Amino acid sequence: MWTFSIYLESVAVLPQLFMISKTGEAEIVSAQYLFCLACYRALYILNWIYRFYTEHYFDLIAVVAGTVQTILYADFVYLYITKEDLLLGGEEDVAGLGGATTVTASGAASEEEDKSE
Repeated sequence: MWTFSIYLESVAVLPQLFMISKTGEAEIVSAQYLFCLACYRALYILNWIYRFYTEHYFDLIAVVAGTVQTILYADFVYLYITKEDLLLGGEEDVAGLGGATTVTASGAASEEEDKSE
């Protein structure tokens, strides 16, 4: 079960990454969440290196799955870092009533109207 959960974690982000690449835009919260996950994975790799040199510990399953997950995040992180509008988030609706702010692949922020009324 542990091995399956490690493999599942490495590919669980694929639906979000697929939708971002298909639509060319992401909500600000989703983009920031994915960036935080990528940062977490980068810190985890540093943890592997530290543990290997201090404890002589190496887990092949975790390293392979983590490497796959890191590769999946690489394209998104490049887009996130190079697009200034994605980092700034554009003009967000502070009250949360007017719709969601999205960011296109070109980096332009746009507002979506709330159709729930």
